[in-house]
Amino acid sequence: MKELNFCVICVLAVLLCFLFEKLNRLEKLLRRMTEGKDKEKTQEPRSFRLFTGEKETEAPALPAETPQKAETPALPAETPQTAAPEKKTPLPPSRYDEMWKRFRYWFCFGVQREDVSREYAAATTWLIRGGIAILLCAAGFFLKYSIENNLVNPTVRIIMTFAAAAGMFAAGTAGLNKRFHVLAVGVLAVGIVTFYMGSFAGFKMYRLLPAAAAFSIMVLTTAVAMLTAVKFDLFPVALIACAGGYGTPVMLSEKSGDLPFLTAYVAVISAGLLICARKRVWRGLEWTAFLMSFGLIGAGCARLTNKIDFFCIGCLLANFLVFSLIGVIRPKEAVYGVTEWLLPVLSAALTLLFGIGMIHSCAQESDRGLISAGFAVLLAAVTLAEGVYLARKRPGGAGLLSAFLSASVVSLAVSLPLALESEEAVSAGWSVLAAVLIFAHTRSRLRTLLVLGELAFSAALIYMVCAQEPDGLFGGTAAERFFLGGVFSLALLGAGFILRKTPTDSLGEQAKKIFLAVGGFSMLIYTSVEIFRLLESTEALRDFRHGGVSVWWALAAVLLLAGGIRRNCRALRTAGMLLFTACVIKICAVDISGLNTLHKVAAFLLTGILFFGGATAYILCRRRFQEAGE
Repeated sequence: MKELNFCVICVLAVLLCFLFEKLNRLEKLLRRMTEGKDKEKTQEPRSFRLFTGEKETEAPALPAETPQKAETPALPAETPQTAAPEKKTPLPPSRYDEMWKRFRYWFCFGVQREDVSREYAAATTWLIRGGIAILLCAAGFFLKYSIENNLVNPTVRIIMTFAAAAGMFAAGTAGLNKRFHVLAVGVLAVGIVTFYMGSFAGFKMYRLLPAAAAFSIMVLTTAVAMLTAVKFDLFPVALIACAGGYGTPVMLSEKSGDLPFLTAYVAVISAGLLICARKRVWRGLEWTAFLMSFGLIGAGCARLTNKIDFFCIGCLLANFLVFSLIGVIRPKEAVYGVTEWLLPVLSAALTLLFGIGMIHSCAQESDRGLISAGFAVLLAAVTLAEGVYLARKRPGGAGLLSAFLSASVVSLAVSLPLALESEEAVSAGWSVLAAVLIFAHTRSRLRTLLVLGELAFSAALIYMVCAQEPDGLFGGTAAERFFLGGVFSLALLGAGFILRKTPTDSLGEQAKKIFLAVGGFSMLIYTSVEIFRLLESTEALRDFRHGGVSVWWALAAVLLLAGGIRRNCRALRTAGMLLFTACVIKICAVDISGLNTLHKVAAFLLTGILFFGGATAYILCRRRFQEAGE
């Protein structure tokens, strides 16, 4: 029953290969079609070439004796001219509609051929597809029958399997690019699968082949199949070779495995993709290899956690380099798409996840934080270097810069808490990183850096509010409160002032206002908490802690009013008046009941003086408001 299931899986794999091949050809046809439309748009119309004097569309010369018609007199100015109604041209079909149409044609009739009828195309396509599937099932059932009835001994079975595989491989290769090309591709694919089946049966089922011999045959099959696929542009064969290459350690696995060997093998098989990525743009193959490679590494780490060492981490990094370099080694004329944008980001994320897990499994507890942070910084540096190279050296690489920048910033954001090993320092590290990104945005004019800076500030704020207990925000030591609230507030205000002195677009203007407003509010809260804790720790002023906060709010309101009047900024003046209002509410709700008589006198006196100070500032600047018409 296991052999039957294996044959069914092989049949489905072959059908999937054909599907990927046709989709790959469909993508090429669509690309050529769009390029042809662009060329037609750039050509001059016939009516324009008629007047440019080109030989191929020259207008016949008028005879000399032909009298010229007199010019028609101009219509009087008051005669109304009616404009001809515009003809609505139908919209061209979208790219996705055209792709779906091509896919339906391929599913029904196979590759588009203009020289044959649809009946012929449908008949040949479906007969070949069904014949390959039926032959594979027949071979599987015959193998099952021969095993159950012991028709031939195991040694002869393995020899016959390899002989049949070699014959099908030779016959399929000989028939490529000829009359029966589609049939030859199917025979070639079945031959490759038969090689894998023979190696698997010889090692796992009959124990006739040693592990090294079975492994060598499978690796050689993968290499030959991949080279043949690249040479003859055979996507399904490349997909089978990819699945067989990554499936080799799974088919030959024992209970006790070797994780360093597995990670090294995966890195080598992934490196072979660079040849395909350079010669052929097979995005389906790249995604298949990406999923299988990281799936194997993840399964190996979960199963063999006690055998992880730093060699495994190096192989993991090499596997990451393969998938991040796919966009870099593309031919210059290649079109960059979602694959080149998304593969570096996902490979960096999975590499960071698996790498940190490996480091925590094999490194000493005292060194885990620094080693993990160094690994994350290395990933950030590699992705950033690749993104800058693509933006400068490739015509379409500028669109990929945002993906590489995002991966680099995420790696740096993860490295900060790993290196500092302090929950309070996480918010501070992300805040400083956000301010650095905003500064880099003002120098490079990349909006991606501005968006990443805003996301970093948002992550720091969410972590500070949600991940920490209220005692951490308003209690703890002065250093802990500074790392939680002080650095965040200073970073926000610094980012706002950096954007304020740099001309930006509408997005930068909105970000500047948000940074200054949120930074000012958080700085007010942070300083109020510090003043409250300072007065509370002093024995003589402990009962004055609420009044001291009210005095500080009134003083801050006066400073905001003075700054708003001096700079003619209504936002600052409005903030000052709102702070005065909050101060009054606090005095009426908290200070009256929380202070003794002497402290009430002091708090009310100082606050009242500051209120008069705000009014005096307005009175002294009365002429300015009259000139401004406010």
